[in-house]
Amino acid sequence: MSDEAVFLEDVWVRYGDNTVLQEVTLKVCEKDFLGVIGPNGGGKTTLLKVIMGLVQPMRGIATVFGEEPGRSWQRIGYVPQQIMLDRNFPISVNPYQKATVNEKSSNKIAAAKYLMVSIMIKHNSD
Repeated sequence: MSDEAVFLEDVWVRYGDNTVLQEVTLKVCEKDFLGVIGPNGGGKTTLLKVIMGLVQPMRGIATVFGEEPGRSWQRIGYVPQQIMLDRNFPISVNPYQKATVNEKSSNKIAAAKYLMVSIMIKHNSD
């Protein structure tokens, strides 16, 4: 198995008449750390959407863990800059829930369950 996580070669993306990505070639290996910086409208989000399989390039090759983008979605994560969230949705986190786990815990699943924060959804009685 290759350690290649993301591979792009000569990737082009257009939105209508606007070329957003042009001749993008990129290789990211597993455990690499990559920051994507640039001006507003520079194509950063489009690049990430190509990697996630949400935007199809009009030209070029894109693979993620050796497969077409979108097939390995369980192995990558993406948090958008702006999240569509209803700020009026009645939800709160239980402030009384506290958890600590011994760092040497061998049962990672039990530790994860132990650390889960209890979320209470309030019923709006109005």
